[in-house]
Amino acid sequence: MVAACQGPKASGIDYPATEHGVGHGPFSDSSTPRSLGTSIAGILPGSSKLTHSLVSTSINKLASHPLIVIISIFLSQPPPIAGSQIVQRKQAEMPVVTQVAFKPLNPPKVGDNGYVEPKPGKSEVLKKGSAPFGCRTLDSDVRIDHDVEIVVRDGCRLYADIYRPATDEKNVPIIVSWSPYGKKYSAIDMIFNVCLWRCCIRDEDVSGLEKFEGLDPAWWVARGYAIASVDARGAGNSDGDTLVLGSQEAEDIHDVIEKLAKLPWCNGNVGMAGNSYLAISQWHAAAQNPPSLKAIAPWEGSGDIFREQFCRGGWFNMSNFDLITTLVIKGRHGVEDFAEMHRRSPLANAFWNDKRVDMTKINIPCFITGSDFSQIHTMGAVRGWMQVNTDKKWIKWSGYQEWFELYSCPESNVELKLFFDKYLKNIDNDWEKTPKVRWATLPFGDRDVKHDIVLPDFPVPNTDYRTFYLGPNELLSETAPKEAGTSSHNSEERFSISKFRHTFKEATRLIGLPKAELYMSCDALDDLVVFVQLRKLDVNGKELSQLQFPLSRAPVKSIDDMQPKEKQSLSVHNGSIGILRASQRKIDAARSLHPQFPFHPHDEVWKVPRGEIVKLDIGIWAMGVDYDAGESIQVDVLGQWPGFDEVAAFSKPRPESERNKGTHVIHFGPDYPSRVILPFVPLRRARGYPAWHDDDHRRPHGSISHLLPLAPAPTSPLRADANAQSPARRLHMERPTPHPLAASQISSRTKFTTMSTQASQNASGNAALTLGESARPVKPRVVVTGGSGKLGRATVAHLAEHGWEVINFDRVRPKTASEDGKSGLGGAYRLVEIDLTDMGQVLEALCQIDMAYKGVQAVVHLAAMPSPGQSSSSKQFNTNVASTYNVLEACRKLGISNIVMASSETLIGIPLDIPPAKLPITEESPLLPESAYSLSKLVGETLAEQYVRWSTQSHRNPGAAAKIISMRFSNVMLEEEYATFADWQDDPKKRYWNCWGYIDARDGAEAIRLALDKDIQGHHAFIIANNRTLMATPSAELVKQVFPGVPYTPLNDHPNVTLLSNEKAKKMLGWDPKHDWKP
Repeated sequence: MVAACQGPKASGIDYPATEHGVGHGPFSDSSTPRSLGTSIAGILPGSSKLTHSLVSTSINKLASHPLIVIISIFLSQPPPIAGSQIVQRKQAEMPVVTQVAFKPLNPPKVGDNGYVEPKPGKSEVLKKGSAPFGCRTLDSDVRIDHDVEIVVRDGCRLYADIYRPATDEKNVPIIVSWSPYGKKYSAIDMIFNVCLWRCCIRDEDVSGLEKFEGLDPAWWVARGYAIASVDARGAGNSDGDTLVLGSQEAEDIHDVIEKLAKLPWCNGNVGMAGNSYLAISQWHAAAQNPPSLKAIAPWEGSGDIFREQFCRGGWFNMSNFDLITTLVIKGRHGVEDFAEMHRRSPLANAFWNDKRVDMTKINIPCFITGSDFSQIHTMGAVRGWMQVNTDKKWIKWSGYQEWFELYSCPESNVELKLFFDKYLKNIDNDWEKTPKVRWATLPFGDRDVKHDIVLPDFPVPNTDYRTFYLGPNELLSETAPKEAGTSSHNSEERFSISKFRHTFKEATRLIGLPKAELYMSCDALDDLVVFVQLRKLDVNGKELSQLQFPLSRAPVKSIDDMQPKEKQSLSVHNGSIGILRASQRKIDAARSLHPQFPFHPHDEVWKVPRGEIVKLDIGIWAMGVDYDAGESIQVDVLGQWPGFDEVAAFSKPRPESERNKGTHVIHFGPDYPSRVILPFVPLRRARGYPAWHDDDHRRPHGSISHLLPLAPAPTSPLRADANAQSPARRLHMERPTPHPLAASQISSRTKFTTMSTQASQNASGNAALTLGESARPVKPRVVVTGGSGKLGRATVAHLAEHGWEVINFDRVRPKTASEDGKSGLGGAYRLVEIDLTDMGQVLEALCQIDMAYKGVQAVVHLAAMPSPGQSSSSKQFNTNVASTYNVLEACRKLGISNIVMASSETLIGIPLDIPPAKLPITEESPLLPESAYSLSKLVGETLAEQYVRWSTQSHRNPGAAAKIISMRFSNVMLEEEYATFADWQDDPKKRYWNCWGYIDARDGAEAIRLALDKDIQGHHAFIIANNRTLMATPSAELVKQVFPGVPYTPLNDHPNVTLLSNEKAKKMLGWDPKHDWKP
């Protein structure tokens, strides 16, 4: 039993609890009110009950003793030595009472780790568009309820900040961010001030409202969620000592969840989300089964901090926790002293076992992520996937550092929202068609990660586990050595390493759990700690590393340009690691996660007599690596931690008794078959795998099309449509069907409205689009970007007249019929107000439409910043290129392969100050952009060509190329503008700049429709111009006057025949313009 609310008295001692276990809370003295803020008081009974029960014994009777905090510990006893057998030391079978050691925390201080003075009872609204911390602006108004007091069952007061919509909505689910890391503004304080390169997270990626490792309220509140950021017990101004990730914290979370769920504006559904500590706490809470906790998203969370962080393989290491307790956790009391607790008993006693989650008790939906990088959490994510007791579970393996994934990859939050929409808002979407297992493989070097590889399960069923034997000459071979041999290294030196390598003759993929079985000895000591790391070598034998961010975000051009001090655990990954202390090599096979990953109970000490050879079974953390032919895997065996030690300065030096000594010897040969067992899975590359450049500096990971999925394994019960050809296998993001898509439910920046000619004439006719079974259209569906512009309005109307259901993506409303003569839009259409330069908005809006309507069949991309002279060159170029990239990328992610986009006649060199080489201009004429605008259109066509190439990997239509048609529109005119043509007739040079070309908006719209209907593949460019010039002067005379000497071959015998050839569009599309300025 541990007293729940206890306060420290001095440094380096065991802190006693006060009477009834309630300690010296921050506001418990006579000068401070009992209630700090708005109280959610004792709904649950048992306020004085001590709940941190570790063993079911009569120890409970001692819990109220005012002088001690007690815990059940099995103290070690020395056993007898039996002959030449290994020396064994077993734990005593009777529990002995001892105290938990605590160390003091630095108290919270204004300005430190985001801490501000408490604001008890204060509620304020941050306005949409504001940037409280100079970072990203708020997507909506955000109400913050500061310092809400929540009293848990033993009387401790915990404090939370609650971010929620600033409306009267009464049906809001809550997502809890739980940790002792500071409930207010701690993310930017930690990431921007402490982390190398700020983990490549930019100002615009975060709002500053985030708790460190928690969700961004600015994004989530705008989408109809509340975020409750809680200071765990002992953190900030919350009562008690910080009891890290055990049953006490799990009970605290249980109580807080149940009280939050009863808030009058909450719909009763609570979820949890976040990285690292915020993920681990979710495992513990979910195993308590609080009734109102409906779903969790543990992203990168261990499930056993003894085996996965502090004592991996029996090797104690404070990891990053001393840094965290120095820089991050601030409190008025103490935090458990893990170093002291390990010194008292180095085995997995009841104290540590209380911090291991029983995953089988978790029975609610889980969206899990992990990675090869965050090796503290790697195996917790794997164990969670394999052991949680629900089929409503999904795992996504990431190729990026966890905070970059959370804050800088917009797709990640969109996916997470779809998951929570399903289970916290009860929206009937297609989330459950999402592939259950998606993995990432690392290429190492400067190449980009392959994301979202669909697997039938993990570990992959029917994995080919191949044995590679360690042998002489540093070789790793599938053939066992016939003669005995050894390899040795100095266990006291970091770079003394025994290395063994194997070169792959063909492209190879390893995904799963590697394992090492080594026969080793040491003459200098009766114990040895062994580290095994799997390195990747290039074709020249160079050891490679993997950057944990997109290279485009890093301040270096190559990973080789990084300085040694820049290579840290948060930036670089060198390969998966396994650790084992030989004296704790005992295995409990019944509890092993997998034959490849043995479970070491760490409950006995089996010393190794000096010089004696002992077999060590070492599980290596999960890996996913691709190898090209000629590349190699290298097994490093050494006696020192092979990772990075940038946090070592925060911890005390390792005691001499825990250090390796002398030479470690690896034995191999017939009698000692030292080996590694590697997980081979089939590799099926799609054609033309793209080399991503991440142009918008967002992760290009949403598509599953990077590689074709592995062949399904019929024996896997967990496939759950992983290879089904359903729409949800695209990016399977936002797909609420049927569900109202009112603006407040999507984003304040992305507004969905229904428009009609009548409604658009009324400025207040901004009806929210509501979809139900009866409203779901059966027409083909097209999204038109820039549908409010001159050509866009005509296109929307024309497509609607020809049976298309049209959705307009634009930042402005279209002109009405009364404002714009005959160009008003007829019939119903839908307007989505959106900024196309924001990838998150484009992806979210297109996903919403795609899912609401069960598919978007086509996209027409007309939106662009206008022609030269109407805005700055840099703004034109950046806006047009970014919007085109975002639209094409979103289409690729969703498998939309019918795309028409507006290019421009300006590609031919307009204005034609330099005469063309010959006339008429055709699609084969040289492309000579002369402005930022025309250059942006050239980049757009280049992007289209590459996206067609990449589309052959689409998981939706494998091997089938997309159709992207670039239309080089001449000057678009409306019928009412024909009257202005008379102004140009007296001087041919007034309109020479584009060869006197034009196109009626109605004819341009028809060309777009015919292009959508055309059954072709690939990228095609068409000039779209009228059959005639806009001049009365014959074309031959115009050429003679303005372009003397330029060769001219008329397309036909009409005197005013166009000088912009439209013959290709006529032949391939069956198009012929019908509207002439001069009938």
